[in-house]
Amino acid sequence: MTMMTSISKTIRTVPVAAAALLLVASGAGWVRAQTQIASRIDAAPSSHPLTSALKIGRESVLAMEQIADYEAIFVKKEILGGRLVEQKMRIRFREQPRSIHLQFIDPHNGREVLYVEGRNNNKLQVKDSGLIALVGPISLDPTSAMAMKETVYPITEIGIRTMLERLLTHWLSETSSRNVTVKFYPNARIGKTACQVVEATHNAQGPGVEYHKLRLYRDKETGLPIRVQQLGFPKRPGGEAPVVADYTYLSLKTNLGLSDRDFSLGN
Repeated sequence: MTMMTSISKTIRTVPVAAAALLLVASGAGWVRAQTQIASRIDAAPSSHPLTSALKIGRESVLAMEQIADYEAIFVKKEILGGRLVEQKMRIRFREQPRSIHLQFIDPHNGREVLYVEGRNNNKLQVKDSGLIALVGPISLDPTSAMAMKETVYPITEIGIRTMLERLLTHWLSETSSRNVTVKFYPNARIGKTACQVVEATHNAQGPGVEYHKLRLYRDKETGLPIRVQQLGFPKRPGGEAPVVADYTYLSLKTNLGLSDRDFSLGN
């Protein structure tokens, strides 16, 4: 089954204060996390290279405040068990109540995964395609071994807000190091979408530093974050930085007024 690993993996790799910000689902939790992140960004030393990147990230947080729901093509790449797992799916997402519908495109074309907070005992429902679909949908705990088989984070941690929050938490934890450079690419593109890219690079590992490069892509028109890339340290000097994770939201449409009917299997 496919979803996104327990948050414990991330918590083990960042300071406790930063990890606490990841314990957010939606609604009031997001507001609290947003307030904490904003306060920490304000407190960051103005001379630190990451401060300018964090301020742009904060602008994306403000842009996300206006979003109640969205649809997109969600493309994700994650290292899982030492191998790169790639998936492409259609996603519907609603903030309140937290509702997620995934329809897989590649692999597992036609598979559906549904999670609605407060429904089905907070379990996700999975409906496969082809002959397997004859057995009907099955219910799974979001963090069960079967649900986590092909993903790093459970479905309860999926979504643009969580993607952005996780990035900003990493950047905030990295302000303890000054061995970082930040570059801005104001005229990048993802397909036909014009983007602004912020890239933070660490040349050496150290306390609070997990990735060689972290990139944030923002839609230039809306200011919304539509892609985050996490690149590991090269195995040898001058080598290629391996992809650790890459999350992209293509053809994003927001504030569609999605209803309960939109979050049902087969719809």
